[in-house]
Amino acid sequence: MNEKAKEYAKAEAERVYLSELRKSTKAELMKEAELDGITAANAQERNAYAHPRYISLLERLRKATETATLYRLEFKMKEWEIEVWRTKTSLQKAEMNLR
Repeated sequence: MNEKAKEYAKAEAERVYLSELRKSTKAELMKEAELDGITAANAQERNAYAHPRYISLLERLRKATETATLYRLEFKMKEWEIEVWRTKTSLQKAEMNLR
């Protein structure tokens, strides 16, 4: 279970990093558009969102989110398995005490 926790932590860190990097990338691309003569902020933003570098980052973010979610669910499933085992053990002990 410790290994699952490490995998989840690493995947979640990557997801958060890419999420924050998305903001920086957008700002950089808007600045590039401004240097190219596009002065309106909405036009700069449109250019940033359509830029291949931004789209590539979104694809990486999608994959990181998928991976983090998968690891989180696997970790949760392990927790549920432990809870089922505890419940079964507790019921078995209770049954033995009734005899």
